Amino acid sequence: MKPNKKQLIFIALSFITIGAILVAIAFSLGARTGVYWENGRFRVSERRVQNYMESKTITKSFEDFERIKNIEIKGLDFYTIDFIESDRFEIEATYYYEDELPLFEVEDGKLTIETQAEERFQITNFDFDVLSEDERPYLYISYPTGMTLDDIEISSDYATIFLNMLNGKSLTLDGNYLEGNGIGCEFEKVEIKSDFSHYDWRESFFKKLELKMDYTEMTMADSQLNTLTSKTDYGALLFENCTVTGETEFDFNYTTIDFYGDLMDKNKFKGDFGNISLKLNELDTYDYKIDIDMGDILIDDVGFSEKIEKMTHASKVLDIKGSFTEVILEEN
Repeated sequence: MKPNKKQLIFIALSFITIGAILVAIAFSLGARTGVYWENGRFRVSERRVQNYMESKTITKSFEDFERIKNIEIKGLDFYTIDFIESDRFEIEATYYYEDELPLFEVEDGKLTIETQAEERFQITNFDFDVLSEDERPYLYISYPTGMTLDDIEISSDYATIFLNMLNGKSLTLDGNYLEGNGIGCEFEKVEIKSDFSHYDWRESFFKKLELKMDYTEMTMADSQLNTLTSKTDYGALLFENCTVTGETEFDFNYTTIDFYGDLMDKNKFKGDFGNISLKLNELDTYDYKIDIDMGDILIDDVGFSEKIEKMTHASKVLDIKGSFTEVILEEN
């Protein structure tokens, strides 16, 4: 069967999308290495030669940790930041360069951790000066089991972050080229602002999750949200065995969205280029309104044209509007 004009256009745009994503991935991987812009010219990580030293480890304990309600971490680029349950509040840092030395300050219940490293714009990768795993600085934050904080803010680039069993009012992750991993966390509000990053959340509960991400992948499994707001370009979102009890809003472009579980309220999906796959429990209890300019709609293995609507005043509603978009709805 000869493809029609609509199918050819869709195929062409799909290849353009794939090409853009591959370029983004290459750029993302390259930016983790050592070419940067400084003082009006490109350089090749002179700092790695100038101030390299044998590793040093410092430890700081906080006997009166009860007065610490907020933690702000900023500028710890290339660090691995690891929150660990313990019987005390203690910080241990291992670093290899002078400007990676973390500085600590506690004021008005807020612990600030930062370095004196200069910010640089990393641009590409020519296979030299790759930051090896055994030269990555490391920050361990040990905290007493059950400790609850107000606000945690982490703003760093090229960092790997482990958040384990943390409880608090708000968590903010702001940075590019981040690797974020969380398990058993509980926050009233989580805000993630990232480009070229990857996140993996497990067994967590957030009352409010806000995502503003480009060229970023996020997986969330066995978790529950009250509300979810997502704005993504060139991204991939995967929710496995998840429940959202309140409203969701997805603003997408060149994004894949896979959700397996329950969407219990009103849910809006609006964008241009995307793939939306919803595998929902008790699909027949959902109302839906789907309006696609160019793409395919598949509901329980039955294909439909660009528009389809089922409105029976159900409490669970899917409102999906896209330009070049594939939509799949099926029973979980």
